[in-house]
Amino acid sequence: MSNSVPSRLGLVNATGTGYNDLFLKVFSGEVLATFGRENLMMAMTTTRTIGSGKSAQFPVTGTIASGYHTVGNEIVGTQVKHNEKIIMMLGLSTQKKWVSRFQKRLTNIYFS
Repeated sequence: MSNSVPSRLGLVNATGTGYNDLFLKVFSGEVLATFGRENLMMAMTTTRTIGSGKSAQFPVTGTIASGYHTVGNEIVGTQVKHNEKIIMMLGLSTQKKWVSRFQKRLTNIYFS
């Protein structure tokens, strides 16, 4: 293992000497609990799981500018771009990294 390059999880942009700069000040479990409690839009958000097959298709609707109406002026329509997004399940994605056990314990993040 003499050629290993450890990934310093607490180091900003992989440079400098502040090895603990990015570690959480608040345990991530508290953050996730607060998110679940305070997120009012979660019940109105559509979530999907790809149960079978290899892709999922979603409609994409563009955005348009808004403005104020002036009395007497005609309100005319604006073209809105529409398309679709297909998310493909291409297989298991991997990356090459090595993180020490000590660094894992400092982050409060679950690593498998």
